[in-house]
Amino acid sequence: SNFGPEVFISTVGGDPGPRDGFSDGGSWGDALGDTGLLTVANMGLQRADPESQYALHAGTSYSAPILAGVVSLMLDVNPDLTLDDIRRGLRASARPHVVSSLMGVCSSQNPGRCICTTSTCGVGILDAAEALAFATNPLAYQPPVRPSAITVDSEPIQRALAAASQDRPPNAPPVVAKSGSGGGGALDLTALLGLTGLLMAGLTLRRP
Repeated sequence: SNFGPEVFISTVGGDPGPRDGFSDGGSWGDALGDTGLLTVANMGLQRADPESQYALHAGTSYSAPILAGVVSLMLDVNPDLTLDDIRRGLRASARPHVVSSLMGVCSSQNPGRCICTTSTCGVGILDAAEALAFATNPLAYQPPVRPSAITVDSEPIQRALAAASQDRPPNAPPVVAKSGSGGGGALDLTALLGLTGLLMAGLTLRRP
């Protein structure tokens, strides 16, 4: 959903095509997409709807809680971790971004489905198990041996390119927001950690 130098790390957020109620599928449709993330839902307007238990969603509003949950687990394993420790652990344990000779890198000229780099999508892809391994013993942590990158030049990409040269047209020039504006679902890591702290404090207050 978001890319740029402000992004610290990436993780799954669902990538649905024009199906299952999602109409914003891009020029490549569902050639490279998925059905979204299955999570709890409630469609009631004024009270809980007992029939709305699970639904498919997508976007940074759903990837951000995944990272917040991993950070919460890291702090549960090791409450002494500092913000710098968490940054270092997420960076050390992240998986590398995939590469492709067929798809262009993410940029304002090539938004939509695109290839991430460390300058556009953060240090890599979140690895929850390795992040917890780091939290267990930060000083002794050694990341696993991984390939420098995984190449994805597959038949689905070729089908997508046959439909259109890229997923979306270039973005319009940015509009400078005036004071009082707000938006999106992305958070930087510092804000996310603040939210995580509030969530953990709430959990602590509710412990018997």
